[in-house]
Amino acid sequence: MASDDLWIVCPFIKRSVVQRLIAGRRDRIRVITRFDLDCFDRGVSDLSALRLLVGKGAEVRGVRHVHAKLFGFGDVAVIAGSANLTEAAMNRNAEFGFAASEPNVVSEARQYFERNWKLAGANVRESDLDNWEAVLAPRRMGGARMLVDRLPDFGTDLSTRQGRTAQRRSNDGFTNRAFVKFFGESENRAPRTMAMREEVVRSGSHWAFTYPRNKRPRQVDDGDVMFMARMVDQPNDYLVYGDAVARRYRDGADDAADAEIERRPWKAKWPHYIRVTRPRILNGVVENGVSLNRLMAELGADAFASTQRNMAVKAGNTTPSRALMQKAHIQLSAEAHAWLRSELDAALALHGHLDLADPAFDWPDPNRFSVLA
Repeated sequence: MASDDLWIVCPFIKRSVVQRLIAGRRDRIRVITRFDLDCFDRGVSDLSALRLLVGKGAEVRGVRHVHAKLFGFGDVAVIAGSANLTEAAMNRNAEFGFAASEPNVVSEARQYFERNWKLAGANVRESDLDNWEAVLAPRRMGGARMLVDRLPDFGTDLSTRQGRTAQRRSNDGFTNRAFVKFFGESENRAPRTMAMREEVVRSGSHWAFTYPRNKRPRQVDDGDVMFMARMVDQPNDYLVYGDAVARRYRDGADDAADAEIERRPWKAKWPHYIRVTRPRILNGVVENGVSLNRLMAELGADAFASTQRNMAVKAGNTTPSRALMQKAHIQLSAEAHAWLRSELDAALALHGHLDLADPAFDWPDPNRFSVLA
């Protein structure tokens, strides 16, 4: 392929960034992105960005839950990182990425793209975009946003086509097990207008998830994904505001020290820790989070690992709202993990990431907790 062949994997794309990206280009452009109409409805991505690409002659295909951000320039160079093609990513968020021109690196990235490109179905057409606009138009009229519970996703589901297996641990230490950890109690639900910064300063959830004195969290393993959910009112719900990667609980080492209890006295009742790394937390207010009530309504018994198992054997509780009662955390099903990851990705793209370098956010003593280094 020529060096000016442009190939892109990116979940969220805004028109203003695409205009700058393709200005003056005459090369072949191929893009893998999301065709989830909910993302367009909420303004995380722009249908007009896809129109601009198609009008330029670009080939655009959709993949469900795609999360990678990869920008390739023929067989010459590749850029990989965390940034979407959005103004927030380009100008406001604290993103990370790197460029490489080493032939083996470019080749591996190119092979990844080509494999997914072949599985991703047909190119989007102008008529597809017209049909999607017709679905979205009534929802622009005000008050129509709740006409349907969930807008369709026209992307290809690669998880089934590639035969991925459940509960697999990858080479980088992640598993695809995921839990939702609840913050707050029924008597101290947060208002939806509470600043996200205030909640994280209060809870310290950017580095540790706390558990009650009589319940050590032995179910969680290294590499499990932990979603953070704040209990809120008006109406009652659990809003997921971030995620992180877990470290297994260790007796003694993962219990609140006196200084930590002095800073947050409530830790005397909640002294046990699941420590977490690589946190991603929404900016703005708690209301920006993803509704767990909506997840349960859409997936039913498939929302949680326990209710899904009970449904399969036709015994035990299969009602998700009952399954999470009086729980410090709950394990998600594989389907719910994918759903929640997709929704949180979209929320982070729309609202940005909380700046955890802010001095208001405390961090554990690195000498005491070298395991986190």
